[in-house]
Amino acid sequence: MGFYVDDIEAAVAELRARGVVFEEYEGCVNGIMDIRGNYPSKGRGERAAWFRDCEGNMLGIAEVVR
Repeated sequence: MGFYVDDIEAAVAELRARGVVFEEYEGCVNGIMDIRGNYPSKGRGERAAWFRDCEGNMLGIAEVVR
């Protein structure tokens, strides 16, 4: 499941302050991945971050890059 946010940096910081641990993949900077060309109908790309809930399900947050 994923959620769009207006400011991914602020959302990541707030969730980390609450104890959320973000996945780290090659290319991530501070847990955030720049994805160029993803969902071109919404913008020129997005920035995304992923984490797992208490049951191990992957969740994501993303900010559209216009």
